Amino acid sequence: MKNIILINHHATIPKYGGAGRHHQFSEELSMRGYNITLIASSYNHARSSYIHQENIREDIINDNYKFISIKSTPIYKGIKKRLVNYLNFTRKVKKLKFNKKPDVIIASSVHPFTWIAGYYLAKKNNAKFIVEVRDLWPLSLYEDLNKRIRPFIFKYFNHLERKYYNLANSIIVTAPNANKYITKKYNINDNKIFFTPHSIDLDYFDGNLTKKVPDNINHVLKSNFSITYTGSLSKSEGLENFFYLAKRFEKDKNISFIVVGSGEQKQFLINLKNKLKLKNLFMFESLPKESIPSILSESSILFCGLMRRKAFEYGISKNKFYDYMAAKKPIIFMSNVEGSAIENANCGYVIKDYSLDKAEEVIRELYTDKKLYNRLSENGRKYVELNHTKNVITNKLEMAMSYNN
Repeated sequence: MKNIILINHHATIPKYGGAGRHHQFSEELSMRGYNITLIASSYNHARSSYIHQENIREDIINDNYKFISIKSTPIYKGIKKRLVNYLNFTRKVKKLKFNKKPDVIIASSVHPFTWIAGYYLAKKNNAKFIVEVRDLWPLSLYEDLNKRIRPFIFKYFNHLERKYYNLANSIIVTAPNANKYITKKYNINDNKIFFTPHSIDLDYFDGNLTKKVPDNINHVLKSNFSITYTGSLSKSEGLENFFYLAKRFEKDKNISFIVVGSGEQKQFLINLKNKLKLKNLFMFESLPKESIPSILSESSILFCGLMRRKAFEYGISKNKFYDYMAAKKPIIFMSNVEGSAIENANCGYVIKDYSLDKAEEVIRELYTDKKLYNRLSENGRKYVELNHTKNVITNKLEMAMSYNN
C-alpha cells in the first residue's frame, strides 16, 4: 500500500468549512487503498483567523486518510506578512516526521515554497517528488507587483520554477495550456507534465439540492429571473462588471442580480452598489458549502468573472465552473482566459473582451429563448459528468504518480 503526502497551504476539510481539491483527492485515493496524509496551514486566509489554536492538529478522516493542520504565523492580510506566513509554514513542514515512510510527496503551488518543503521531505525519505502547479508563479503575480520590484521577484521565482520542475519526477498542471509555458520556458520534457484539472463530487452536490435556501435569498430567486454569483469577493474575480451589468437592467422588473459571498472587496462592492443606486442587485453573506447547490439550481443564469491577467493566456481550472455546470444552468464567463471548460462544454458564453453590451445581449437572449437556454444547461451537466467527476480526475492523478522519468 503506497503512502502519499499531499502538501497544500490552503487545503481544508468539511469539519473546518471546506472540501476542496486535495480533500477530494485524499478521500478518493484512500478509498482505493492508499494511505493519505494531507498537510495544510491552520490559518484560514479567507476569514483571517485560525481554525484552531494548537501548534499542530491531526484529524482522522478514515482508516487511510488523515489531515494535519499546522499553525503558521503571522496573521496576515497584506502581501508582506503573507509571504512570511508562507515561509513559516514551509519551515515547519520540513520538520515533520511520519510514522510510515512516504512513497510519493505531492507539493502544490498555491505558493511555490511548498516545493522546497516537498523536495526536502522526498529526498530525506527517498520518495517520488511531484510538483503541482496551481498558479503559474511568478506570472500570476504580474499585475500585482510594482514595476520597480517586479524584475527581482520574477528572477527569484523563475529560479524556483527552473529548479523544481527539473527535480520533479512528474508535474501536475491545472491550466489546460500550462505545459506550453513550462516546456517553452524551461525546456521540460512534455511527457512528464499531466493536465489534471479540478473535479466535482456529484454525489455530494446532488445530495444537497434539497437543502432549504435561506428565506431572504429564496424570496429573490422565486420572484425573479436571477443572475447569480457565488464565491469569493476578491479583486481577482472581476465583479465590478457584474454590478455595472446589473445597472443596465434596472428597468426590467423581473430580472435580478444576486451575490452570495464574502471577501476583501465586500465593502468596495457595497459602496459601488450604493453609488450605482442598484435596487435590483442583492448581496448576501457567504453560506456553508452544502447550501450552494440549491441556490445555484434555483437561479436562472450563473455568472463568473476574472480580471485580465497574463497568466490566463494558458487557461485556468476553477471549481466554480464545475459547480455551475452541475447545477444545469447557462453560464456567463467574463474573462480573457483561453480554452476554458465553459467553451469546451458549450454551456454558456465566454466574453473575452469584457463587453457589457455583449453580456446584456446574452442575458436578454437567454431570457426569451428557452430552447437555447435548455440546450446550454444540458451541455454543462453532460460535460462535467463525462470529464470532471472525482473518479475521472483521480485516475489522471494516479497516472502522474506512476510516471517514471
